Amino acid sequence: MANSNQASSRFTASLKDHFIQAVLIFASVLLAFWLTDRWHHQQEDRQAADVLSSVIEEMTRNKEIMKEWTPYHKLILEGLEEIISEGPQSIQSFNINHLTGDRGIFREILTHDSWDYLRQTNPRISIEMRLMINRAFRQQEFVDRAIHNAVDFLSSRQILDDSLAYENYILFYGLISDLYYQQHFMIKTLQSTLEKLDQ
Repeated sequence: MANSNQASSRFTASLKDHFIQAVLIFASVLLAFWLTDRWHHQQEDRQAADVLSSVIEEMTRNKEIMKEWTPYHKLILEGLEEIISEGPQSIQSFNINHLTGDRGIFREILTHDSWDYLRQTNPRISIEMRLMINRAFRQQEFVDRAIHNAVDFLSSRQILDDSLAYENYILFYGLISDLYYQQHFMIKTLQSTLEKLDQ
């Protein structure tokens, strides 16, 4: 009987030991899952912060570029208005060099690299913030399109036809006017978006 009690107490001690080991293994596995999940969340938060930082930096740079462009494009518009007001009889050929000099229509390009990255990755950014960023960069597409339209026009054969010089000035005025006002509204949109992102 003594052997039976001794065997029973060893079995109970062994069972307790196995139970404690099982609880410790289970707890360590849960802790490992929790730590891994926490690490992933920290990585996602860091990625979201990096993406937002890039978006803010790029929007700020694009806004500054457009702030430089708008007064210059306003001067081009005023010069075009003056030429157009003289009437078709005083215009011999289409030449904008006296309006732009060696500056051309623009010197720097607007970028959207951070927006492309935001769309390709899935950082933990709220839907509201993502939509706001998307709207701002979608509006920038209109500015890009206005730039391309002006450049395409200046690359066309039509501008070489002196008989169309007056019409070309009118068309070019419309293109630069579109670019100017697209930039004007884009600056406001970027300013508003940057203020909201800064909060």
